[in-house]
Parts: sequence; C-alpha cells; structure tokens
Amino acid sequence: MEALSINLQWASAMRHCAQYAKQGIIAELGCDVAVYWTQCTLTFMNGIFLSTDVANELDLHQRWGKIQAYVRKVQPTFPWALYIEPERLPSGMRQRSQELCLAAGFTHVFDVKCMQTTSLLPPVRPLPTVEIKFTASQQDAYDAALLNAEAYNLNASVAESMVEQRVLVADFDKQPCCTVLVNGKPVATATTLVLDECLYVAFVATSAPHRKVCIIL
Repeated sequence: MEALSINLQWASAMRHCAQYAKQGIIAELGCDVAVYWTQCTLTFMNGIFLSTDVANELDLHQRWGKIQAYVRKVQPTFPWALYIEPERLPSGMRQRSQELCLAAGFTHVFDVKCMQTTSLLPPVRPLPTVEIKFTASQQDAYDAALLNAEAYNLNASVAESMVEQRVLVADFDKQPCCTVLVNGKPVATATTLVLDECLYVAFVATSAPHRKVCIIL
C-alpha cells in the first residue's frame, strides 16, 4: 500500500460530500485554493485545500490572506479545517509547516493520511456473524452518523447535524452507505466490494466494544 495525496482522495471525497449536502458550498477562490464545506458541525467535513503547489512563502501567505478574507466575508457558523499537504510545499518549508501555520493564526489539530492498494489479497478469515445493511431511511443515516461521531469522541449533536445537512446520504437510491449490525445493533459503518466471488468489507467507524471483535483485515 502507498500513501496518496490528500488532494487526490480526501479533497475529492469532501467535494463529493459538499456537492450532495443540503447546503453544501463549493468555491474556487481564484488563488489556487478550493473550499468544500458541508456546513455540518463535524470539523473535518468542512475543508479548505490548496489546489496547486506553493512556490514560496510569499505565495503561501497570499493564499492565506485570500482564505482569511473569504472567511471574514462568509462568516461561517460551523467549524472548518484548512488542509496543508506537505507535498504541496517546497522541500525547505515542509518541516516548518506547523510553524508557518501558527504564525498565520492557524492551529494544528490532526493529521490525515489516505491509502490505496494495487491489488487485494484473499480474505484472511471469514466474515464475523454480522448483518450488513444499506441505509434506507433517516434513522439508518443517523445510526451511521452517530457511529462516526462516537469514533471521534464527539457529541451526539454532531450526528444530528450530519443528518440535517445530508452529509453521508443525500439520495438513498444513488448513494449507498452501509452499516454493520450485531444482534440488530449498529456497531460500524462500512464499505463493501465484491471481487472474484469474495465479499471485502472495510469497517470505517467502529464502536469501541467491537473494534477487536469484528475488524476485518
């Protein structure tokens, strides 16, 4: 497996979510900066991304100025995150990225890593005794959102905001989202893929009591 640019995977995912969210915002600021906001209260679902490589510190500061001006103009009522990808910065600036962010008034909160694989291995063990269910109602969407909120130790109100803004599912017929149930209780969100008569399941946000029980490697 190899690490991928967050601008190839994460930004693409955020754009998709913003595109289908109830009040999503997609904006290009004209300074090689993209805004993908879902307007829910889950911070990392409202992202600002650098669209191109940064030439130097002056270039970076000019982009930050445009970002700050945009935020002052829009005055969002929800939390948002600025994603700084090290590969977007000149090599001499990468080790100083947090220092540069702090100097501009930003605070480092978390790191994001995306992965890809070129081929899938056979399942290492059978699927545990679970039920995999596609979201087909607002309650299903809330169950999935609540699992995500709990996985990040967030308040249940965040899940309510995600459902209200339709962050995970906007159209139940076109955007399948899976939840995994044990004894009828939702315990994880999941992505499923059928290849060569094998069902591959990736558990995304799993409730704490089941993380060592049902994880599929």
